[in-house]
Amino acid sequence: PTTGATSEAGCKSCPKGKFASSMSAYCEDCAPGKFSFPEGATCFFCDKGTYNNSDNSGCTNCEKGKWSDTLGANTSNTCKKCPAGRFSSVEKVSSAEGCTMCSPGSENNISGATHVSDCVPCQIGYFASDPGTAKCSRCVAPKQNSQPGSTSCMFCEKGKYLNLSATPPRCENCEEGYYSMIGSTQCFRCDAGKYINAHQSGCIACGPGTYSNFSQSLT
Repeated sequence: PTTGATSEAGCKSCPKGKFASSMSAYCEDCAPGKFSFPEGATCFFCDKGTYNNSDNSGCTNCEKGKWSDTLGANTSNTCKKCPAGRFSSVEKVSSAEGCTMCSPGSENNISGATHVSDCVPCQIGYFASDPGTAKCSRCVAPKQNSQPGSTSCMFCEKGKYLNLSATPPRCENCEEGYYSMIGSTQCFRCDAGKYINAHQSGCIACGPGTYSNFSQSLT
């Protein structure tokens, strides 16, 4: 340090990454996780979502797909990957919740995703009712869906049945002469003395003076 300074001009600014308090004879290094700019009298903590660079002169953002809730971090190891079911297309995310959740009807089973395209629609026969799903759930018979990206599973309508032999299982129309109720996994024939209604959803008794002596009668 210079001694015998005769004016303020003899007081020099500390370089980046160092600081000096009042009446200091020399500059000190900022502590890990802190930084300073020129003319620094104080070192500052790096924000959450960032970490200290190598010369303590600034902070580096956690990259896309990562987050950090550590204040004053001094290593990139504090940046953690966004959890499965979420992604981050921006830098400097300060919490896991700050990573964007995939929309319902989609899944993302990898950590550290960086784009919404990493959220993949559920396959037919699977669903995701909640946002931020890591893995779509399989529909359980007698429920099913017929579209990718579904948020739920449904019963087959009247006049249809769930074909469990299909891959994936799907709702199919009952053949002529057969009927079904909501949620059926098979179709049925009407008993003698009855006939199928127009929607193939049930049977109607023959009226007075009429009869039907065989099954699977149509109107």
